[in-house]
Amino acid sequence: MDNTDFYIDGFKLTLENSLSLKKIADLSFAEGEYGIACSLNILAAEEAVKANFILIKHYNPNTEINDFKEVFRKHTVKHDHLKGIAAVHEVQLKRFKTDLEVFDKFLGIIDQIPDEIKQKTLADFSPWFKVKDLVKRFEERKVTYDEIALWADKANNDKNNGFYVDIRSGGWATPKSFIKEKYTLESKYTDAILDYVRDTEKVFSEVMKLVDKNLS
Repeated sequence: MDNTDFYIDGFKLTLENSLSLKKIADLSFAEGEYGIACSLNILAAEEAVKANFILIKHYNPNTEINDFKEVFRKHTVKHDHLKGIAAVHEVQLKRFKTDLEVFDKFLGIIDQIPDEIKQKTLADFSPWFKVKDLVKRFEERKVTYDEIALWADKANNDKNNGFYVDIRSGGWATPKSFIKEKYTLESKYTDAILDYVRDTEKVFSEVMKLVDKNLS
């Protein structure tokens, strides 16, 4: 693509759509339509996964990204990579927490230097403050990779069951059978994935600004 904004535009549009789906899921929940809410919540997570793929492509436009085309067409691919995002996020969080211990010690040293130099130095390390916020928000959600992985494994069936009436074991299965606690829990999973995707974009953007600044 000649247009350098093509993929970042696609990322923004896809993320916006994910957030719209999540908003309508919340409204469905407020109306007591828990099955529909759960299905829309899953669709929001799928769009967040797609947005993450597009973001990776933006920063690697000439690289072949595995499953890039498939993520636009296949729900199973999105669910597999939903687990992948959760796994990567958990690994990153552990690494970030270790790095932040060093960063906090560094901040203690910075406090001892003249204020003018201190402010410039802190500005240079601004991405790390965003990382600290990311870690804090995820820990407050108390969401783990194992929980998201189990959810992703049954997400496609849950999505269909939340939308449609079906015959099962000689009886009727209906979206009305979903309980509010299911959405309350699973909504946290999608929120965590959305936080991860949005914060990843923010950190990448800040890092690229620093790279451009250092190269100029």
